[in-house]
Amino acid sequence: MLRRYTRLRSYTRPHPFRLKPRRGVIHDPEYRAWIHTQPCLVRGETCRWVEMHHVGRPRSDDKGVPLCAWLHRTGPDAVTSIGQRRFEERFQI
Repeated sequence: MLRRYTRLRSYTRPHPFRLKPRRGVIHDPEYRAWIHTQPCLVRGETCRWVEMHHVGRPRSDDKGVPLCAWLHRTGPDAVTSIGQRRFEERFQI
């Protein structure tokens, strides 16, 4: 057992770099613009306000699906209100 203040303990520090690079968020403005032209995933119609809902983590643009604003964030059955799992069960996505 090492004592509290020994030479060995003073030199054992964690590495200042990561061994694996972190997965970052992917920003894709072309895909995001294309999503806004698509119909709503649930309703199947082209709504006036189609928004991109990010699925999974990290919240990258390559994992986005089109949802109308009502089902994305403003309605009572919105995915931000009831959660991802209940939303998928309710609409069988």
